[in-house]
Amino acid sequence: MRYNLVVFSLVLMVATAFFATASSSHPELRSALSTKGHEEDGGGVGERSRQRRTWPCCDRCGGCTKSTPPQCQCQDMVRSCHPSCRHCVRSPLSVSPPLYQCMDRIPNHCRRRCSPEPLLAQ
Repeated sequence: MRYNLVVFSLVLMVATAFFATASSSHPELRSALSTKGHEEDGGGVGERSRQRRTWPCCDRCGGCTKSTPPQCQCQDMVRSCHPSCRHCVRSPLSVSPPLYQCMDRIPNHCRRRCSPEPLLAQ
C-alpha cells in the first residue's frame, strides 16, 4: 500500500513538471486573455500584434532597480500573463481561477497604470 502511494506521488510530480515545462515553453498553450490598460480598446488582429510589441500596464509596482531607466517587476496577479512575458509563474495562493504573475524585469514597466487614477477629494 505504501509503495503504491510513493509511485503515485512520483508520477504526479513528473506529470506536474512536464505540464509546467510544456506551458512555459509553448505560450500558445496558455490562455489568450489580454492584459490591457484602462484606456485601450479591444481589437482585431492588428490590435493583438501591437499588444505583443508593447508591454502591458501595472498597478502594483515593486522591485525596481536603480538603473536608468529603472527596471521594475510588476506585482499584479492576473488571469493570464502578457504574451511577451518570458517567466510567468502561477501563484500558489490562488485556487480557482488560477492567478499568474510575470517575474520579468522591464524598463519603465510601472509608467502606465491599468486602472484609472483615483480622483482627489476636493
